[in-house]
Amino acid sequence: MSRVRGGANFTQIRFGNEAISGHDPKVDILMALNQEAVNLHSSKLHENGFIICDTDVTTDVKNVIRIPIKKIGANNQNPRGLSSIAVGAIIKAIGLSEDELKKNQYKKNGPTQCERKITTQP
Repeated sequence: MSRVRGGANFTQIRFGNEAISGHDPKVDILMALNQEAVNLHSSKLHENGFIICDTDVTTDVKNVIRIPIKKIGANNQNPRGLSSIAVGAIIKAIGLSEDELKKNQYKKNGPTQCERKITTQP
């Protein structure tokens, strides 16, 4: 999603092991790429929900996973790839195994593309 005039973007994704039958205004994981996202959306967290954000973001929310998203992007010479780094953090947070991820990527892209897209960092 793009906002031509600037401002914050927000996308809510619902997924699960069973069929999704409706909208829930509360979120389990807030992936905040900046302080503005935390300020605008942290009130939407479920009681046991958590925020994944960069190390420079501040919040009073008790469940926060801070990772150096911008630093990782800069180290990979791709500061515009922050959302891909964030998706990796979400995958790790929900416990999706690397094998499961590869299986799904193979279906979509084939083994050659998959090996280029999936790399593991400690």
